[in-house]
Amino acid sequence: YYWLLSKKINPMVLIVATMVVGIVGAFFGVLA
Repeated sequence: YYWLLSKKINPMVLIVATMVVGIVGAFFGVLA
């Protein structure tokens, strides 16, 4: 996430992106 922080991305966007990655990871984890 260092390159995102260096680009001054809105922290809320970073939080939402992390949530999406977690949900997708859990989804594929269940399917696996």
